Amino acid sequence: MNSLRQDPRKPITRASAKNNSKILALEYHDIRERIVEELALRSCFERDLIMPSGRIVNHDIDVAASLLNAEVGLLASLAILHNMHESVECVGGNDYTARLLAPALSQVAFLRGRDLDAFFVRSEPKQYGQHKWLDGQLPEQSRVCIVQDIVVDGVQLIETIRRLQEELRVEIVQAIAVVDRLDGSRDRLRDLGIDFTAICTMDEVLRKYQHNRRSGR
Repeated sequence: MNSLRQDPRKPITRASAKNNSKILALEYHDIRERIVEELALRSCFERDLIMPSGRIVNHDIDVAASLLNAEVGLLASLAILHNMHESVECVGGNDYTARLLAPALSQVAFLRGRDLDAFFVRSEPKQYGQHKWLDGQLPEQSRVCIVQDIVVDGVQLIETIRRLQEELRVEIVQAIAVVDRLDGSRDRLRDLGIDFTAICTMDEVLRKYQHNRRSGR
């Protein structure tokens, strides 16, 4: 089956440095549209996949591949900060995702006059030094926003939330994902009383991708 991923030999148009200020001035609706467009161009590909719910799909998405691009990472940070409650003091999440998102969020927030400490939860404790399972700043009883690149059924996100609640007694104010694959995560998080927001859904990205294919992009 042929990949739907963009031909790696075809260069992707990048924003020039002079346009950075324009990105920072974008309205939220425009930021969302840009994120969906970039994910459709950079990250969608064809693959037969059985979702945790048993639903069968023939497409997948590598959100992290897009977030590693400077422009997309900045757009995602702006979108997440737009949705983040003012009471949040710390932002982070599970290992790989939080390493991608949390430092950028903390830095963009700082540029906008907001103090927001970043952290990430290791999948396994360090095997040397202090054997820490958590890196960054996360005092007990902090008000926390958990961030993730993509949420499928919410199970991994819930495991991270429970660990932080049990071991550090932090208050999980909300959880924000860049993409929701719509496989039950919203209901699971709602049942736990977690305020959950996704910047966009997989359905939105896929519709954009299919539109691009029809128009020859």
